[in-house]
Amino acid sequence: MSENNKFVVAVENITPRMNQRWVIKVNEKELMENGLDMKLSPRDAVKLELVNTSNAS
Repeated sequence: MSENNKFVVAVENITPRMNQRWVIKVNEKELMENGLDMKLSPRDAVKLELVNTSNAS
């Protein structure tokens, strides 16, 4: 986690490249910054993905 606990920096020593970022999803919905401290229930499905960001040109 980042110093402010708002972003995933690395997972198992894997850090994203310039065009990638970590995405946390709960029940198939992407978590925003303010969702990292939400309470989860046992039925919630949590997924962490490394995704490519789009290059807006």
